[in-house]
Amino acid sequence: MSDSNIGVVDYDDIKNSVEKELGYTPDGWAGQVTDLFQKIKEHCDKQEIEYPVVSQIKQKFGQLRIYFRTVVKDERIDSLFQATIERANHSCEKCSNAAQVQLAEGFVTTLCCWCAHELVSSRRPQSKRLFGDGRPVKDGMACNVCGYRGQIDRTDEHGRCPACVKRNW
Repeated sequence: MSDSNIGVVDYDDIKNSVEKELGYTPDGWAGQVTDLFQKIKEHCDKQEIEYPVVSQIKQKFGQLRIYFRTVVKDERIDSLFQATIERANHSCEKCSNAAQVQLAEGFVTTLCCWCAHELVSSRRPQSKRLFGDGRPVKDGMACNVCGYRGQIDRTDEHGRCPACVKRNW
């Protein structure tokens, strides 16, 4: 219902404008955020209200951040934003598998064990200890080999993540 080119999201080309902000990850966060803005566009068109103006979409400290403002307060729009951000913050940025915040190569990121291994192994192919900051893990959910937090193969007696089990580390 408004000019579709205000802010970083072009409501006439949602997919490309989101990928410009988050990169090409159609199965990850960019896909989730694209779906969000398509739902918002449909809702705004149906309600005949203006689209939210989005000033920034980014990852910061391993979490999705979307900065926006609306002309008209709308609970449906707010709940769509909240649900998408909550879901994204517990899923891999690249593929949407379950994930937790990781410290990898000095960067805070949210990647599943598969995508995290792919990222760090490409930078340090000889190293097995890839993740972690040395803090103790409360729930024991850290791989004993690579240090990935949040996913352990429960069938493995050595306390390894699925990626380390597959690599036979």
